[in-house]
Amino acid sequence: FAFFFGNLIAGPIERAKPFLSQVEKDFRLSKIMFAHGSMYIYLGLFKKFVLAENLANYVMPVFKNLEDYSGLPTVIAILLSKFYLYYDLSGYSDIVVGVSKMYGIELTRNFNRPLFVTNITEFWKRWHISVSTWIRDYIFYPLMATPFSVLGMSGLLTISFVLFGLWHGSKFTFILYGILQAIFLIFSRRTDKILSFVPTKLLRWTIFYVFFLAIPSALFFSTSVGHFFEILKASFQPQSESFSDYANLGRISLPIIFTIIVFFEFGTHRLFSFDWAGWFMERSFIVKYALVLGSAILSLPDQAEQEKPCYFALSANSTRIIRAQFKREKMSLPVLFFKILGYYLG
Repeated sequence: FAFFFGNLIAGPIERAKPFLSQVEKDFRLSKIMFAHGSMYIYLGLFKKFVLAENLANYVMPVFKNLEDYSGLPTVIAILLSKFYLYYDLSGYSDIVVGVSKMYGIELTRNFNRPLFVTNITEFWKRWHISVSTWIRDYIFYPLMATPFSVLGMSGLLTISFVLFGLWHGSKFTFILYGILQAIFLIFSRRTDKILSFVPTKLLRWTIFYVFFLAIPSALFFSTSVGHFFEILKASFQPQSESFSDYANLGRISLPIIFTIIVFFEFGTHRLFSFDWAGWFMERSFIVKYALVLGSAILSLPDQAEQEKPCYFALSANSTRIIRAQFKREKMSLPVLFFKILGYYLG
């Protein structure tokens, strides 16, 4: 269990019993398993190297230099911050799930489109599923059988999420994030009732995303609680730079990133219910190579390293290790996928 290093870095957090029961089974590699695993790996690499790294170029510089990017750039950075966190961590998790599938091991799918809900309870059922269930089973439930139970459900929920915040790091910003999430859950029924009066689903989602997901996620990028409030203050100040300068910080423009996210989020979930392996194996030789060539975007030159929040320190290190290995072997990501394709065609 301990030697299965992939999921120990950033999840999914697996329970030993179901994991070891799969390891004990006889294993035989099949093209179907390989195809399903490849799909997860491809989507994970796309999330990390295309979406997360490009979103970082519009988030990290703003939070580090508020005096240069006040006004609209700060607002956009806050709105994009949760998507950046999501694609960075879920991309790594998808890669781990994909590699495991190739070896016949089914791991927990750690994220289930969590950013398109309008209920905080539903969000925590879909966000970092293995961690949230671990906290429920090993912190919240055990606390109910201790003297802390006199604090009631609200008190136990607050303790659980404070510990959840500390799991990310020892900074008070992480503790405050956990407290906010506990408050949101405690008053979830009331907020759901208030949101039910919002006339359209899109407006209801916008309000929920901004106030319950995006703004609290800025705490992950804040060096202190004071810095967090400076970020919020900067979003109301006059714009200090021309918007065109900010819009060109990344190698992919903001409108294109937005378009990719829309198609990605409302398209990829259908892939998981589709017979991907069968469809791929039935394609012609030319179509297979055309699909693989699409991965060329993943080998674009690296942008300058951005300092990432503690939440993804290990994930960022794993990304650098992967790239260093590619450089050592003189292998680009498209070459890797050509090797995978060679397995299918061979």
